[in-house]
Amino acid sequence: MEVFYGLGFILGPLIGGAIYSIGGYILPFMLLGGVLLLDSAFIFLVLPKVNWENTNAETQGNLWSILKVPSVVLDTFCTTAAAISMGFYSATLEPHLRQILSMQIPICDANNSEK
Repeated sequence: MEVFYGLGFILGPLIGGAIYSIGGYILPFMLLGGVLLLDSAFIFLVLPKVNWENTNAETQGNLWSILKVPSVVLDTFCTTAAAISMGFYSATLEPHLRQILSMQIPICDANNSEK
């Protein structure tokens, strides 16, 4: 799961920048909205129905019982630290890559909305 998260951070700005340079500001949002609509229809058709009347609070568990497991807390901390690091690198590495590689495709993300 974390591999795909990292790939999204790496490839997302590149693909988003390419889509932006092809269709302008609105195209990345329209394309992602269309993909999300198709994804939601696919999920609605594929996932089985859940019978909520047969479930009770005792079998569902709660958040505090999960957080009492030390490995869960450690994994949560590591995932959060990795996300913070990737966000930092995404915001600080892109201007340097632009200078070094003279990229023609604009790399856009939430922290740097310039071309």
